[in-house]
Amino acid sequence: MKLLSSITILLFLFLAAYGQAEDRLKVFDPVPADQRAHIAERLKLLIEYQRTKQYDKLFELFPKIHTQHPELTEEKFLADIRMQGKSHIVDFVPEYSTENPTIDGEFAIYGCAKVREGWSTKKWQAATYASLENGEWYFSDILFTFSGLHARNPAPCTSKKKC
Repeated sequence: MKLLSSITILLFLFLAAYGQAEDRLKVFDPVPADQRAHIAERLKLLIEYQRTKQYDKLFELFPKIHTQHPELTEEKFLADIRMQGKSHIVDFVPEYSTENPTIDGEFAIYGCAKVREGWSTKKWQAATYASLENGEWYFSDILFTFSGLHARNPAPCTSKKKC
């Protein structure tokens, strides 16, 4: 009886973990099913590099079409980051994604970004664009969403999801 109870508990724990993984990948429904886990892992890297300010590694996750442009060198990118000041993204929780109808293999991933500015944090709506190049996922920088053309600050997050 004790063995049966232990097996039942393990089964419930496994199913709960599996369900959470499935929910996490549901955000990427428009992405081909065989690529969803991979895009999720690469997005975690993007967020980690933002959070830990590993901007040289972050640059490596940008699409090659952008990084090969003569005006965007790694040195210029790092210099621009230093000039922006102290605010930086510490988390990004994806909520949904859409396929770009005009560019094959590109997807927009929308969600909530937590931004640290000095001692305070704010949560703003944001997005990143993912593109599949030679079997690997690359991302744009995380961009903030504004509620209107003349808005001074990004739109606040409205989702109940934890960010």
